[in-house]
This record gives sequence, C-alpha cells and structure tokens, in this order.
Amino acid sequence: MVGGVGRFARQRKQQKEAASYDNDDCGGSIDVAKRNLSEKKQIAASAEASLKHATERYNDAKQQVDNAKKQADVARAQVKEAEQHLHIVELKYKKNVDDDEQRTLSVLQEQVECAICLGIMNDAKSLNCGHTFWKVCC
Repeated sequence: MVGGVGRFARQRKQQKEAASYDNDDCGGSIDVAKRNLSEKKQIAASAEASLKHATERYNDAKQQVDNAKKQADVARAQVKEAEQHLHIVELKYKKNVDDDEQRTLSVLQEQVECAICLGIMNDAKSLNCGHTFWKVCC
C-alpha cells in the first residue's frame, strides 16, 4: 500500500503541475483574447465611423440630386412659359403681317383696277387729270 500512496501522490503532483502549466497557457490566451477583442472593437468603431461618414455623404448627394430635380422642373416650366409666349408673339406678328398684306393688296388692287369695268388693267391709259383707265374702256 505504501507504493500505491506514493504513486497516487506522484500522479497528484503531475496533475497539479499540468494544471499550473494550463493556467499559464490560459493566462497567455486570455491576454491574447483581450488584445484581439480590443483590436476588433477598434475595427468596429472605425467601421461605424466610416459608415456614418458614408451615410452623410450619401444624404448630401441625395439632397443635391433632389435640388437638381427641382431646378430642372423650374427650368422646364420656364421653357414651357417662354414657348407659349413665343407662340402668342408669332400669332400677333402673323396677324400684323396678314393685315399689312391685306392693306398692300388693297392699295395695289386700287392702282391696277379699272374704275369703269373693275377689271385688272394690263394696258393702262392716264388722262391729263391723273385718272387711269384701261385703254379698252376709254
């Protein structure tokens, strides 16, 4: 039995030494794990800051796009208004031109129309008094 107790004591001593060795390894592993955790937290914080910055840039860009769309809508409305104004001016101009053409045609018609037969004179004769008639009607 004395040999059994000695063997048991040796086994116990070996187990204590192994446990001590494992604790030293765990202590090293815990420090490494803490460092890894700290690094991961720093990486996460940096990623969050980058995400926040990117979100701000996105929101700024979106606001610029919205502003550009509003400006484009205003410009389209101004173009439409200008086109309508131009159309009105063109119509007025055409009416004025048509009126001028009518007056000019009336004056020309009076000048080439025979006062006697109301036909167009192609061989006119002027009298001493200034009246003009078609030679056939004189």
